[in-house]
Order: sequence, then C-alpha cells, then structure tokens
Amino acid sequence: SYTLTGRVGTTEVATLTIATSGAYTFTLQQALDHSNPTLEDILALGFTVTALDALNGTSNTTLVINVEDDSPIAQPDTTYVVDIISPAQEGELVVSYGADHGYVKSITLDGYTLSYSQATDSITTSGTAGLMTYSFDAASDELTIHTGAGEVLVVDMLTGHYSYDTEVVEQAPIVGINNSSSLLGLVSTDVLNLVQIGSNQLLTAVDPNNDIQSVTVRYSTALSVSLLSPFNLTWSQAIASEFGLSISRTNDFALLVQTYSQIVITAADGGTIDNLKLNEFLATVSLNSLLDVSVLPTLSISATDSSGKTSTDSYTDLVGIGLLNPSNNTAGIW
Repeated sequence: SYTLTGRVGTTEVATLTIATSGAYTFTLQQALDHSNPTLEDILALGFTVTALDALNGTSNTTLVINVEDDSPIAQPDTTYVVDIISPAQEGELVVSYGADHGYVKSITLDGYTLSYSQATDSITTSGTAGLMTYSFDAASDELTIHTGAGEVLVVDMLTGHYSYDTEVVEQAPIVGINNSSSLLGLVSTDVLNLVQIGSNQLLTAVDPNNDIQSVTVRYSTALSVSLLSPFNLTWSQAIASEFGLSISRTNDFALLVQTYSQIVITAADGGTIDNLKLNEFLATVSLNSLLDVSVLPTLSISATDSSGKTSTDSYTDLVGIGLLNPSNNTAGIW
C-alpha cells in the first residue's frame, strides 16, 4: 500500500492510503479551512493516481474526496427548577461538534460575555460584570463563574460539560426578643427548617448556616439593686446537659449592689450549636428575682457564628418585669 500524509508543520491533518488492489482509505484528523466558515459546504480534494503494470504501462485517474463541512449542534434550551434542598444540576451544552471538533466560544450572563480562545487557551470579557467574578483553569479548560447571587456555574470550554450549584454564603445569626407573643418573632420557621417548639417563645437565636458558636443573654437594670434582693438568670441544666451545652453565668456583685446577670451559651465540645437545640434550651431561660418595676430592666441577646458575624437584640421593659418570669413562659419547655 502507499500512504500520502498531509501536515501543517509537524501536525498530521489527513492521510490517504491506497492499496495495490485499488482500495483506498482517507482519514481526516484535523479540521480543514473552508472558503466560508459560516456555511456547511463541500470541499473537494483531488488526488492524481497513476497505475503502473509489470510492462511499465501507466494509466492516470483523479480520486476526488469530498469533505463536507460540519457545524456543532447545541443542546436545546433547558429550564431547571432548583430548590434549596438539592440545587445542583449538570449537563451538556453541546450535542456534537461533528468531525471538525470544536469548543464553547462564549458564555453570556446578564449581558456579561466571557469568550474563550483555543489558540491562547484564555478568556476575555466584555460587558458589565456587576457582582460576577470568574476564574479559568487552563489545565482543565474549566471556566468557573460566581454570579454574586450565591450561584456558581462551571463550564468545560472544550467539551461543553457544565455544572450549576449554589454557594454557601455566610450569613449573620438572627436573634429576637419576642415580647409580642408571635412565634419566633421575625424568624421564619419554614425558611430555617425549625419545628414549632411552643406557641410563644421569648428568646430566639437562629443562623441560616446553622453554625452559631456562642449566645449571650443579659438581664440588666438601669438602677443598682441591693444584694438583699439579688437576681439571677436560670435555666434547665438537664436540657443543657442533654444537648451538650456549656453555660457560664456572671453576676456583677460589687459593693453590695448588682446591675446585671448574664449567661454565655457555648457547645461543650467547642463546636457549633444546632439551631433547634439552642432554641429549645432558650425556652428554659428565666429570671429568679424579687425586683421592683422601678429598676427599668433591659433584656438583651446576642449570637456569634463560626465566621465571627454577630447579631444583637434588646428590649427594655417599661411596663413590668414579667419577660423572664417562669409563670409567663408559654413555650412549654422546662
């Protein structure tokens, strides 16, 4: 057999192999340039073939190989309905590149276009990025786009494979002092996947990332109180022990007067506290006191998560001192 190889530099583009029987095989290994790259036309390649017999007789013919241009086929539009439980999706942007092979030329999100150059193996951009950021790994040809809205899209610019997922966005804890009898104050139990632990709970602390590290509850007075009638924040030690919570209480006893009682709640193992367990425990916090209303007590709660974000809420009781009175606790947990 005889083989003719076409190269560009050292890269093989096509080979034509002809056997002495006349059978032939043409193999296209790289894309060919067509006169109009926007059309699926036919490029005719002509090869002159000369046959020679034992008596040196010759005969010439032309072998024509028609190379049909091909276009990539994109996937049809796809709409995903994602939810908070399983937002991850993946798929293919391209059905087929055809014989010419190919790559994803550009990705556009909200008017921001990221274009891929196979020649330089790099990304260029146009338009307004807004909150979007991106990174490109030339080794894997993966383009990673962070939308700035808690979403991440990863596209293999050669194969067209993509994946979509939500990003973990650190959010601050949400704390509340519910003096108006509404369940969990402004906190949505549906969003945070909490179960109802009572018809009314005074103190609440939750974190969308479920990673609260410490909670401080403080009961203070505008006027100093004699130690003859001290006050203490109390709680259910049984529930604290069951949930693996460590409670530290501080009272500012000094010079025979007192202005506050404070407890700090942390996980006994030094980790984070589960939202549900924390709120079940907070329902047991109460005040042991014989205070007179004239001291104008203020109740405050603050929570800090594992990223250092802190939220605080407070309420001054101008009417009475029953906020932490055990007899007024309707959360139903002790």
